[in-house]
Amino acid sequence: SSGERTMFPDKGANSRLVVEDLPDLSQFQAVYISGYALLNPLARDGVLAMIEKIKADGLPIYFDPASVGGMKNADIQEIKSWLPQMDVLLLNEEEATYLTGLTNIEAALDQLLHTSTTVVIKRGSHGAIGKSRGGESVAVPAISTDVVDTTGAGDSFAAGFISYFATKKDLTHALLAGAEVAAHCVAIVGARPRVGTKI
Repeated sequence: SSGERTMFPDKGANSRLVVEDLPDLSQFQAVYISGYALLNPLARDGVLAMIEKIKADGLPIYFDPASVGGMKNADIQEIKSWLPQMDVLLLNEEEATYLTGLTNIEAALDQLLHTSTTVVIKRGSHGAIGKSRGGESVAVPAISTDVVDTTGAGDSFAAGFISYFATKKDLTHALLAGAEVAAHCVAIVGARPRVGTKI
């Protein structure tokens, strides 16, 4: 088994998000937003208001635009209009191609850097590549593991990456941290690494 899966997300309570749902932002260093929240028309206004508040408070936003399937249900120009609000984009190759129309990964990185200051493209078993404005692209391999279930791999990668990049701004080591946490995730059934996974 390749560990691949199909997901059917349910918007549920997220459809009622409003800016007042934000916690006290003073205790945070960064915010991670999944595209599923913005792709939900019922939540969009509330999430955009949240983004405005987060930006006003000076916190960097890490954004994963979610799946191409989800993005196809929204106007692509509207999706692109959100990107300048996002400091760091975390997306996979298919999503990068969809947003840019480019299949060359370096060209896609460069185009996405016009709107966000750092872009990371996750490549599954081929690792990840990232680039910050004014810098060189950095590629890291995936960590070899027995893949059992890829559910949660992208979010796990984001957790490892953000925990390092938000404080140290070291792209190479942040990519490696993301790859490490993702490797722990895909080696088990379920969407979360075991308690105690080192980040």
